[in-house]
Amino acid sequence: MDKLNKISLVLGILAVATLPSAIQANGVTNSRTDNQIITLGNQQVAVDQVPKPPQMIEKSVFDGFYLGIGPNLTVLTGKGMWNTTKVPSHPHLSGEDSWPLSDYNIGISGFAGIGKVFNQKVYAGGELFANYSPLRTRGYNSHVTYSDPTKEPKHGYSADVKSYYNLGGALRIGYLLSQRAMIYALIGGDYTQFKFISHDGNKPGGIYAVTPKRTKNVVTFMPGVGIESMLNKNWALRAQYTYSPYLEFKDAFTGTIHKDGPPTDVKVKYNLARNIFSVAAIYHFNSPDTQNLPTSPYYMLEQSLLNGLYIGAGPEFIATIGKMIIDTETSGFRDKVPLRISSYYPGVGILGGYGSSYKQWYVGNELFANYSPVRSKLHTIIGDNHIDVYKIRSDFSYGAAVRGGYMFSPKLLAYLILGVDFSRFEANSKQGYNPKGNYVSGPKKGNTLVGFMPGFGIESLLYKNLSIRAQYTYSLYTTNIRISYTVNNKHISEEYNPVRSTFGLFLSYHFM
Repeated sequence: MDKLNKISLVLGILAVATLPSAIQANGVTNSRTDNQIITLGNQQVAVDQVPKPPQMIEKSVFDGFYLGIGPNLTVLTGKGMWNTTKVPSHPHLSGEDSWPLSDYNIGISGFAGIGKVFNQKVYAGGELFANYSPLRTRGYNSHVTYSDPTKEPKHGYSADVKSYYNLGGALRIGYLLSQRAMIYALIGGDYTQFKFISHDGNKPGGIYAVTPKRTKNVVTFMPGVGIESMLNKNWALRAQYTYSPYLEFKDAFTGTIHKDGPPTDVKVKYNLARNIFSVAAIYHFNSPDTQNLPTSPYYMLEQSLLNGLYIGAGPEFIATIGKMIIDTETSGFRDKVPLRISSYYPGVGILGGYGSSYKQWYVGNELFANYSPVRSKLHTIIGDNHIDVYKIRSDFSYGAAVRGGYMFSPKLLAYLILGVDFSRFEANSKQGYNPKGNYVSGPKKGNTLVGFMPGFGIESLLYKNLSIRAQYTYSLYTTNIRISYTVNNKHISEEYNPVRSTFGLFLSYHFM
């Protein structure tokens, strides 16, 4: 019996010695081994389950080729500048003009690209893009009507500018917040075409000229930022903002002062910029071995991680556009001049709110405040004895909004926003006719305008309590600023009608 026990003990020792090799061989096809019981002498020993080391993910869902398409909102901002040479017989009619140019419209964006993720965190790629949005802006525009009905109305306008599309290529550098979401910056080249007429006028006291339609092809650099998140295995959603500051381009023409007056040469310069906010659906042609990614515990939660109270802050890009109308009544005629408002400035925004979700639907409300030193000015100098300056400015806005959206996961929200925007605007003007510079200024007037503010955005959780959101809003104000005054027995009324277009990128802290 002792001999048998010794043999059993030797066999048990051999079994223990060879067990790791057997488990390793069995782990090639199974993630873990079954419980095993071995006998050592007269005792039984249990061997616990041995887990297989987790398999490393070598490819990302963002790797490879992709196509995307979606709506955009495009805002054109800038100004045109005139310089009229002096005419000896009419020195008081030469000088400089500077008038704002702006327009906005919805459009469509399409793109295709390829990218790769390095070290599971850093994304690098490139893409080609094309955007379509029909834009038209007209600068100085005067319309003269006479009290005598037998006289034909006269007009004078400058800078009738049109642009319908832009296209180009860009590099994207991003950082993966998770396997399914990333933020990125891009830098690219933007090509566009402007069609313009520099002047068309036949009104009294102005320049008589009709310039030909011209075309200018312009190339510039295009920076931008964005956020992209996977919805499922192949489909993603992204929100993006880009800014294209076009190089200055010029024109020149010769007209006559008054109908039969002496000729004068005019040089024209254009400075324009394009702002585009877009939301797009993207299809990724990723490789099959990325289709079964391990699911994060966050994606198995029944309750959203975006629920509850939050506060946030971040940079904003604000374009104030619209128009102002200067209406002058003089004996015998009436001159009505619609002018553009055009201003683009960076700023900062803060917000705080509360939200909750039910299944895949989210609803919440928030308060917000924005600061940006927006300015827009029309400037005219004629000879030595006439100056006109029309200015509008706005620094602060604040309000409240409701958000409602769809949660593609507990970490990702696409939403619509609807709110009320209170903005403080100040407007004033200056009219001058005295060569000594004793100008008569119109009254400075400030109003807090109430605006209807729709918008949309994407929000994604970054880490634990922090989230990032990209958001666009458009404020259409229901009231205007009106100013009325008299200069040299000439009654002048001014009406300012601004609107505000805002793109923001916010970092929020959630009190879960």
